[in-house]
Amino acid sequence: MPSIRDLLTARGLERIVDQVESATRSSVYLTPGEQTEDSCSRLGGRPNLPSEIDWPIWNGRALPFIAQFDLAALSPVHGLDLPADGSLYFFFEGGEEAWGFKPQDRGSAQVIFTPTKLRDHALRALPDDIEDHLRFPGISLGIGAAGISVPSLEDAFVDELTLSFEERKAYFEYFEAWRDGMPATCHRIGGYPEPIQGDPKLEAHLVSHGLYCGDASGYDEGKKQGLLPGAVDWELLLQVDSDEGAGMMWGDVGRLYFLIHKRDLQQRLFDRTWLVFQCS
Repeated sequence: MPSIRDLLTARGLERIVDQVESATRSSVYLTPGEQTEDSCSRLGGRPNLPSEIDWPIWNGRALPFIAQFDLAALSPVHGLDLPADGSLYFFFEGGEEAWGFKPQDRGSAQVIFTPTKLRDHALRALPDDIEDHLRFPGISLGIGAAGISVPSLEDAFVDELTLSFEERKAYFEYFEAWRDGMPATCHRIGGYPEPIQGDPKLEAHLVSHGLYCGDASGYDEGKKQGLLPGAVDWELLLQVDSDEGAGMMWGDVGRLYFLIHKRDLQQRLFDRTWLVFQCS
């Protein structure tokens, strides 16, 4: 695959090559595998959630289980301050009611961290009130070495480049060319989100400040309050793609982005994770 420098230069973007190369972030790509309910990093199935931890609830209903990870088995993600050991569990209500652009969506997605290993705990049965279409089969996730992710045109970093209209078109073509070398189904930990529409980090940042982002009003108010630069302080904890094998279809072939502020990640406050749900 051509380098970032080659892809940018071929599109007349030589002036920003150094900036873009220095802005790359580490990301671990996750490859869906076979159906399993082993005590491993996987999508769906039944979680190896400790029995003493209450199943997460939102609006009086149990949250569907999305994924679990053995942190010791993850490749190091440079710049993402994850615990070296322990387990992470991800839950989301499924997009029936919440999309992440309303302050009232808080709690519709929850992340639980435990210092123990997945194999230390038996499988937990899914609560009865989880609907059948949100009972996802367990799919193993192959964890590759950390690779490079690059900012999309929607990312706040690109705004700082002050691109002309023609340069923005060229940057979009560069990003699409870069994306051609990536897996079609893209589950990832760390790095830049790959948005379908708009910057998920900015949406999470604004909504966490109580602003509604279902239309332009929250973005306009965020700009007025000087909040927009704060989007760079959010990290992609997990990106979950639509995945036919896992029975996960997020709207119209959409994606889930579990995002956390750097400060909260450093303090291991995973209960402050925010989810953004996008689809075309």
